Amino acid sequence: MPVIHQQLRAQRLRLELTQQDLAELSGLSVRLLRELEAGRANPGLRQLEKLAAVLNLTLTLVPKNDEAASR
Repeated sequence: MPVIHQQLRAQRLRLELTQQDLAELSGLSVRLLRELEAGRANPGLRQLEKLAAVLNLTLTLVPKNDEAASR
């Protein structure tokens, strides 16, 4: 399963958006987007919500393992 920075970049490219476009649409900085896509920064929930809205993505919580799912 691709990590979040790979998914964000892949979806941005599928939508043919530049980092500048995404920054303007999401209200986040180009610098932050660059760091996120490089895997050097971790987005907060509010940042993820903004990116998900612009990139037409859904945020989903998934159990880490089968033990957690059985509780």
